[in-house]
Amino acid sequence: MSDPPNGVSQDPVPRDEQLWALVRELPERPRIAVALGYGMDLSHAEVARHLGTTLNASRRLVSDALKTLRGGLASENNEEKI
Repeated sequence: MSDPPNGVSQDPVPRDEQLWALVRELPERPRIAVALGYGMDLSHAEVARHLGTTLNASRRLVSDALKTLRGGLASENNEEKI
């Protein structure tokens, strides 16, 4: 069997599934902010309105959540290489 094309993962769990598994581990408000912003493609203003918070607070929730998710993905990638 030949190798998959460049950019195609051989991971048993696709990257999207890994990412959303990490999203599910976030605390409630950051999880909802990410799901609304990226899963439903809402703007920060719309996310803020749904969460009943300010635009700046919405941006901060998403920013902090993304930082956490990046760390989680990096950690998982390092564990796979060991």
